[in-house]
Amino acid sequence: MLQQRQISKVLQQGLKPIPKTTGSIKSISLLSSQGIPLITVSSTSKEDYKVYSILAYNSLSENPDNNDDNDDDWTVVQFENDLKCMISKVLDLHLVVYYDDTLQDEIVKLKSDGLISVLHDGLLGYNS
Repeated sequence: MLQQRQISKVLQQGLKPIPKTTGSIKSISLLSSQGIPLITVSSTSKEDYKVYSILAYNSLSENPDNNDDNDDDWTVVQFENDLKCMISKVLDLHLVVYYDDTLQDEIVKLKSDGLISVLHDGLLGYNS
C-alpha cells in the first residue's frame, strides 16, 4: 500500500518533460471519490488547479457515457486557450493531469495510463 510520500513521488514522475514535444504537463492531482483534491504536484501555483479540479470532476461525473462499472472512465476538458486537463478514474479516486494544449491528448493518455497502473496497485489497500 502506497503512503502519501510515495504517492507524491509517483505523481512527480508524471511531471517529467516528454522528449521531442514542446508542450508540458503543468500539474497532476489525485481527487477523492467526491472530487476533493487529496494530493497535488505542480510545476506552478497549485491554487488555480483546485478550481479546475472541481470543474474536471463535474464534467466526468455529468458525462452520461461514463458509468460506475467502467474502470476506463476518462475525459478531456479544455479550460483556457492554452490549458487542458485529462481526468481518469483510479479505483474510487480520480487522477487529473493538466497540460498545455500544444501537447497531444494521446501522449497525455499514455502518461496518465502509466500513472494509473502504478497507483491502482498501490492504492488497493485504501479501498473498502
